[in-house]
This record gives sequence, structure tokens and C-alpha cells, in this order.
Amino acid sequence: MPELTLEQIKALPKGAGHLFAKTRRFPPEDPRSTFDAWQVGVYSDDPETYSVHAVVQEPGYYSGITFEIKAGTANGTYPLGPSGIAVRYYVDAGEGIEFYYAIRGEIKLTTNFATATFEASEFRFVAESEGLGKQVEVFLGNFKISAFG
Repeated sequence: MPELTLEQIKALPKGAGHLFAKTRRFPPEDPRSTFDAWQVGVYSDDPETYSVHAVVQEPGYYSGITFEIKAGTANGTYPLGPSGIAVRYYVDAGEGIEFYYAIRGEIKLTTNFATATFEASEFRFVAESEGLGKQVEVFLGNFKISAFG
């Protein structure tokens, strides 16, 4: 999965839809533990892979999730992480951006490549920061995201 800078992430094409999830990156009482994004999109810089992404941006806080879905992926349940669909979770809470990569998880996915629309009725994963060994959990996730508004 290509490493994008925060500026590149913010400049990604906008689409239509919504992504919701909870994260254990922050304590449950912290509002940032709920990831509720209407800023979503789908892009493809390679015809074999679609990047489905969502971001939340507030003063002093920025977070996002990106799924890398291979072209032609059929509807079904898939593992998330190195043996399945790659996922990156990133967060900047004012102390620098942290990148986490899914190491295990699962997604129930519906795809429509003709309209570039992707829907997850459920997803959850554990992600690890590269080189630091710090882990976070993202759970109770769902989304419906289309490249077209």
C-alpha cells in the first residue's frame, strides 16, 4: 500500500457516502473514539486496485481509514490485513501522524465496480503501528461509499 502524506490524503477525490466505526485508540468517553465520516471517496491510481477512504477532520484532530480493494473482488466476507484486504488507519491528534496497518480482521463486503460503489455491512480489525508495535482496534464498522456524488 503506498504511503501518502497528510496533504495527499486531504487532496484525495471526494465521493458520496458514509463510514462509521468505533476505535480503542482513545478512551471510550473521548468523542474521538467514534469515527463518523461523511468526507469519503474512492480513487484508483492503478486499474487493479480501488482505494476506498474516509476521513474525519476537526480542529487539532485528523483521522482516516483506507481500504485497498482489488478490482473484481466479489461480494462476500474477507479477511483484513496481510492475508486479505489491506487497511490503513491513521490519526493525528496534534502530536504527529500515526499510521497503523491491519494485521487481522474481517469485512462483509458488497461491491459494484460499474458504479465504483463499495458497501461493508460490518468490519472490524486490529492494526499495528509499523516499527513501534503499538496496536489499536477498530470495530463496529460499516460503510457505503461511491466515487460519484
